[in-house]
Amino acid sequence: MKRHFTLLLSLFAILSTQAQITITANDITAIGITAVQTVDTLPDASITEGGAGLQSWDYTALKDQEESDFTFLMPDETPFFSEFPNANLAAKSDSLGYIYFTFNDQAFKIIGTRAHFEIDSATSFDVSVRINPGQSLLRFPATFGNSYDETTLQTIAVEGAAIGFPFDSVRLETTTKRNVSIDAYGDLTTPVGNYEVIRSSEMNLAWDSTYILFAGVWQLVDGSAEPDTSYNYNFWTNTNGLGFPVVQVEYEPEFDAYSVTWLKSIVTADNEALQGPAMELFPNPASEFLNLRFEEAQSGTAEVFDMNGKLVASQKLDSSEAQIRVSGLAAGTHLLVLKDQKGRMLTFRLFQKS
Repeated sequence: MKRHFTLLLSLFAILSTQAQITITANDITAIGITAVQTVDTLPDASITEGGAGLQSWDYTALKDQEESDFTFLMPDETPFFSEFPNANLAAKSDSLGYIYFTFNDQAFKIIGTRAHFEIDSATSFDVSVRINPGQSLLRFPATFGNSYDETTLQTIAVEGAAIGFPFDSVRLETTTKRNVSIDAYGDLTTPVGNYEVIRSSEMNLAWDSTYILFAGVWQLVDGSAEPDTSYNYNFWTNTNGLGFPVVQVEYEPEFDAYSVTWLKSIVTADNEALQGPAMELFPNPASEFLNLRFEEAQSGTAEVFDMNGKLVASQKLDSSEAQIRVSGLAAGTHLLVLKDQKGRMLTFRLFQKS
């Protein structure tokens, strides 16, 4: 029992130093970047958020159903900067209009959006959504074990005539209480790449209220007695200097329904694509050799550690394929770590030696 406990502590130490990541404000270099995301509205049953702690998520079954893109720019490059004067970062979305953020060493927050809505061919209008205080997308430094609570108020005001209401204005408010914790970390694989991630898990309780402005007085006409509950699981990475959520899982318990937004590609201002290295590892379990295969040639090293944290094998990487002899290793679980030429970890996988 004592030996097993020692092995467990050693494994935790290995994975804590090799696998956990910390995302800081320096990892978010959004200006000039275009992110292409797509939504799987009916994900495969294998796509779930998984448990807490060290995990390995296989999301290769995700489907490309509804694509959208975001281009990040300075707020004063947008037409609605005057409505969000505190913003220091913005994004133009082909589906959501303009999104405004505040970004500093403490947090990355969304503070509002400006979008055009079409109810039907004869009815359309522009509307601003204000979030005060801003909703945290990530608080820095973001690492496993962090948690916080926050309450936000989202407000939309529309002229009554724009939506066919016989009132001066209509104001919609949503109060959201959020409990957020970074409760899991590990490696995540999508159809386009493999990433080292931390998971931000959110429970959201939202109350809606509707007010009308009539004869100069705001009146509450409808309000939620009970909150709507939803859960979001955001998987953030800094693999290859990419500070961005690669997968966002949303679960609505009322309908027992999942939807998943995932990162299809991300392109810098210089048109350089960024994504984690996609890797096949086989056979697993392995007896004589462990084979590695990449979509593109890799430069660096592949290192194998036993569960005591001892380096037991290493192989230089200089092509799109590599083979590591494992015949001399003890049977059981081992940790494969990929590093670039500067010794920075790119990703890791657990495998079995038979």
